Amino acid sequence: GPDGGGGTGPNLCDDSWLNVRQVTDINTVLTNGVVSKGMPAWSPRFTEAQLTLLTAYVAHLRGTSPVTSKAAQGNAIPAWNLQE
Repeated sequence: GPDGGGGTGPNLCDDSWLNVRQVTDINTVLTNGVVSKGMPAWSPRFTEAQLTLLTAYVAHLRGTSPVTSKAAQGNAIPAWNLQE
C-alpha cells in the first residue's frame, strides 16, 4: 500500500522481512529485484543516488503504523544497526 502496509508486496512496517536481514539488504533488493517474487530490478530505472534515497525511505517505514497492513511475512529480524 502507499503507506508501506503491503498490497502487492509485503508489509514494510513490521519486524518481519523477506530477503532482508540488515538495512543494507534493502538496497540490494531494490537494485537487483527478486524476480521469483515478482519484484523487478529498479537499477535500470533509477540512479545509484535515487536507489540510496529509496533505501532510506523503505528503511524508515519500519515501525510506522499503516492504515491497513498485511500480516507479517518472512522472518523477524533485529533492529537496524545503522553503525555499519
